[in-house]
Amino acid sequence: MGKKGFLSKKSKEELVQEKEVKLEIMTKEVENLELLVNIINIIVCHYEIPRFKYEKMNNYFSCLKQAVKAEFENHEFVRHFLCK
Repeated sequence: MGKKGFLSKKSKEELVQEKEVKLEIMTKEVENLELLVNIINIIVCHYEIPRFKYEKMNNYFSCLKQAVKAEFENHEFVRHFLCK
């Protein structure tokens, strides 16, 4: 009976060591994921957001230019019509 208690105590110690190893692995995984999140944030903040703004700004200015051109043509048409 004494040996059985000793073996079960040893297996408990082994279980604790296994859990500690798993905890260390999971801690490393969390650190790696935090690094990945930081890298993704850098990419988004420094590259994707400015590119998105630039594309939207170009679309806005393109629409604005078309509206100005259409308004100018309309104004010219009205001026030409009224001058007759």
